[in-house]
Amino acid sequence: MFEIFDENMLTLKEGRSLFRHGHRTPNLRTIRRWCKPGLFNRRTQKRVRLQSVLDGGTLYTSQEAIQRFRAALNQDSLPWG
Repeated sequence: MFEIFDENMLTLKEGRSLFRHGHRTPNLRTIRRWCKPGLFNRRTQKRVRLQSVLDGGTLYTSQEAIQRFRAALNQDSLPWG
């Protein structure tokens, strides 16, 4: 388990800019869904969640958690990998 408080903390609103695709950023509700139910990676047959912590009614994540989330989604995504 990672100690998310030891990392560069961001609110979900701040962290959504790290998911920028062109000029678009995902909706805040989408990022909340990535935290709770998560996404299902069909190749690995595992559920992937964006690590977050609730503090004072605000959900926080970290830059490192976003990197781990992206890496887990892209795991085994290459045909030869």
